[in-house]
Amino acid sequence: MRIQTMVMRTLLLSFILPGSLSIHAQTAVSNFIDYQKSFPKISDVLSRKEDLLVKEFAAKGLTWPAKQVYIRSFKYDSQLEVWVRNDRADSFVLFK
Repeated sequence: MRIQTMVMRTLLLSFILPGSLSIHAQTAVSNFIDYQKSFPKISDVLSRKEDLLVKEFAAKGLTWPAKQVYIRSFKYDSQLEVWVRNDRADSFVLFK
């Protein structure tokens, strides 16, 4: 369960593109992801999941990685939604 949580956090961080972060935060995200990828098991999971995400994005007509991500959760229903968009002029599209 703990590895799944770390992988999910890493995948969510990987959605964020440099344009939406400060230089310091970009470095922190890059270093964190690089550090996580230094572990063989996590690197394998990340590469498999990233391939899946690229395919799912393509199926929905979205560009990988998304420039902006909006995560909406509903505690009562135990649901989580991930909305993405690639440009400020675009509307958010429900990804999952």
